Amino acid sequence: MHRAFEATTVVNKLPLTITALATWGDRFIVCATGTQGDNHLLLYHYKQSNDQRRYEADLERTFKKFTAKPVTQVALVMKYNLLFMLADGEVLVVNLEYFQVIERIPKAKGVTCFAVDWQTLRSASPYLRICISAKKKLLFYALKGQSFVTLQPELTFPHTPVSIAWNANALIACMKRDQLFYFRVSLDGQVKELFPIGTIRTEPEMLPLNDDKILVLKDEMQVILDENARPTQSHMTNWSEPPNGISRNCVVVTVVTLTYMSSCCSSQPSIFDSSITKVCGNPGAGPQAAVAVHFGYQGDQVPRQWKAHICG
Repeated sequence: MHRAFEATTVVNKLPLTITALATWGDRFIVCATGTQGDNHLLLYHYKQSNDQRRYEADLERTFKKFTAKPVTQVALVMKYNLLFMLADGEVLVVNLEYFQVIERIPKAKGVTCFAVDWQTLRSASPYLRICISAKKKLLFYALKGQSFVTLQPELTFPHTPVSIAWNANALIACMKRDQLFYFRVSLDGQVKELFPIGTIRTEPEMLPLNDDKILVLKDEMQVILDENARPTQSHMTNWSEPPNGISRNCVVVTVVTLTYMSSCCSSQPSIFDSSITKVCGNPGAGPQAAVAVHFGYQGDQVPRQWKAHICG
């Protein structure tokens, strides 16, 4: 079987609890919380070891007490050299060159999640846009010059979105009624109920793909939706256990569960591209037993990605 990815532990036995992770090029950022409640940002640089068979990570810089509360979500926009971070109900915009907070998204308090879009814009003059879930509202902003301005009127819902993702010129939002459901939300406020996240899964997982498609998880099943939130396939791909995380590298989607990592082609999910790799041998080891998984093609044509899986 073709082995599209390799798994390497690069940060182990970190005396901190990892709360978020982001990567670009040959660097990655770890957001972590200490035993005293201090929240730090760690910048690593990774490289191949001397035997060319493994990867190593060197700690380049440590930013102590970077945020007052733990960082719960991050997103990178390399075109603008920006890092978006959600901490203490606020979305912070960080300059990656100086690692300084250059802006706090205005009027956005009590934020539960956000979604950044810089890939699927259809405007003749592309711009960066961000949707923010704050309590029972969706707020929309666009980057104009060096600051963020309101993009359109806010949308209000009877339930608070706990996760959102752009899907062409609409959003897929997960909201809770009697249980968590996926919904399609158009920018004019129309809401279409899709389906529940499942009976086993406790948190939604959504991954935007190319061609205005999006992948969502329902228990151990992955469903690919088109721009109108309609399933694109009659037969869905099922994993042997519910994935804890999903990532995309070009046309390959990779999932991480408590016990393994595996990949499939995003356009034909029934075609698996890599063998199953055991990535965590002790699921009950606790939150500090973190396993960092390196996602990358064997070869240097495709930029590498990283995925963190926190046991427990």
